[in-house]
Amino acid sequence: MTTKIFSTREALRFGWNTTKNNLDFFVKLLIAFGLLFIIPAVIAGAVLPINTFLGIILYIADYSLTILIFMGLVKIALRFCDNEKGQLKDLFSQYRLFFKYLLAFIH
Repeated sequence: MTTKIFSTREALRFGWNTTKNNLDFFVKLLIAFGLLFIIPAVIAGAVLPINTFLGIILYIADYSLTILIFMGLVKIALRFCDNEKGQLKDLFSQYRLFFKYLLAFIH
């Protein structure tokens, strides 16, 4: 059995080269992430003072969407680690694991 030693320099080089070679994808991902992350929170924040119950429901939905998106970001990162191309549709590809992830996160 061979033991691999983690190299910070190699990890940074891999990350930088992956970003450089896929810059257009990462710009699109950043825009999609920003819109999906910010807009629901702004809407929930605007509704909360008007209707507390609906505001709380929207915050719960926003939190759930955020978890789902973060799961997708992990999937995208793992794709790049496997020398595959990431896809924007991967942001929501892990929805089947949502409740398992949530349970593990709470536990």
